[in-house]
Amino acid sequence: SITAIARELNRRRFPNSDEAAHYEFLCFSSGIPLHYCAEPFTNDGTATSALLKALKRSMAAEFSRELSDKVHRGKSRIVRLGYWVGGQAGYGYRRMMLSANGKPKQIMKSGEYKNLTTDRVILVHGPNREVKFVRLMFSMAIEGKGSTAIACELNRRGVTRNGKPWDATNVLKILTNPKYAGWNVWNRGSEYLQQRRIRNALQQWIMTPNAFKPIVDQDTFDRAE
Repeated sequence: SITAIARELNRRRFPNSDEAAHYEFLCFSSGIPLHYCAEPFTNDGTATSALLKALKRSMAAEFSRELSDKVHRGKSRIVRLGYWVGGQAGYGYRRMMLSANGKPKQIMKSGEYKNLTTDRVILVHGPNREVKFVRLMFSMAIEGKGSTAIACELNRRGVTRNGKPWDATNVLKILTNPKYAGWNVWNRGSEYLQQRRIRNALQQWIMTPNAFKPIVDQDTFDRAE
């Protein structure tokens, strides 16, 4: 539908200029004219208009690529300073917003974002119940129990994860995530400009030790691994 096309146009930054032309063609095929209100030319089908569109699309694609690199470098720097730039904190942790001078402001709820670019976010311990069960998972892993067995035990005890039962994948993600030992880890995977997400090599990870208060000590984490 035209609504879906418009939504896609707003979402994408078109690193490939041919893709931008494709969506304009879809609008044209449906009898919907496309006007470039922020550009100094009229989209009237003339040769001059076509040349300007091709030039502008190439410029926009290059800007998008450069912006992506700048964002990546900026996030890498913030991670190295010990601040959280990921999504949700994860089971056992909560996000704490800090002011520009490092003073705690508030615990952020799920879906909340900081509204000042100078604010920063760190991870702090969540409810004692969650911390307790994260430590239990590592303890059982050290005893030789696998992720499936640990998930079954948690479910038997009535422990839920956001109201949902545990499975082996959820448990494995916790047992293999260095943040539970206090590490700030970012860039474990990449998804540049709408491409398929890939898992990065360990050498590409951005890792900062002692960034957060650990739930388990390093020795416990290593033994569980």
